[in-house]
Amino acid sequence: MTTKGKSRVDEQAREKAAAAVAAYNGRVKAIRADDGLSDMGKRSALEAEFEKAKATTAKLRGDAEKSAERRQQALRRELFGLSYGSSDTAVVSLRDAQDRVTQAKSPEELGELMERAAVTGDESLLRAGFARAWQQGRNPLGSAAKWNGLVDEYAQQRPSVKGQLQELEQLISSAGQTAEFAERMETTPVPPSELRVSA
Repeated sequence: MTTKGKSRVDEQAREKAAAAVAAYNGRVKAIRADDGLSDMGKRSALEAEFEKAKATTAKLRGDAEKSAERRQQALRRELFGLSYGSSDTAVVSLRDAQDRVTQAKSPEELGELMERAAVTGDESLLRAGFARAWQQGRNPLGSAAKWNGLVDEYAQQRPSVKGQLQELEQLISSAGQTAEFAERMETTPVPPSELRVSA
């Protein structure tokens, strides 16, 4: 399943970090233009501003990444597990289903198992099969396309699952990691040249 890259840092945190970097850049410019400060005074002021901006943006990014991690865990639970407060019977049923699907060694075997579960209305087995197919589909050494075909078939019949699955893929995909790296460039203060130690 292919999804468009999306940063793991949420939009609000990104905007705050970008604003902090912009404000920092403005203060750096003002310090450099302040004729009332000696070179040593400017260097000291620049260092203080850089450390302050670095701490602010690191905290914003850290908070946002923790939030994204919590969201990823919640999505995994909603997609592949049971909700809090589920009955003991539901828990046992899902565990039994998980044991059964791990015995399917190919997408074809799992597909047959899921098809029988659909006919009999065994939602626990279907969900466990979906989780197994998703996990196997992420393995670059396996038959990813066939496993992902089972994932897509399951999700197509459940619109809410499809949206949640796309969000989860965005949070953990390499495209999301690339977007996050680009965002770090935008939301990370650059140390003033005056603070760089010459060789």
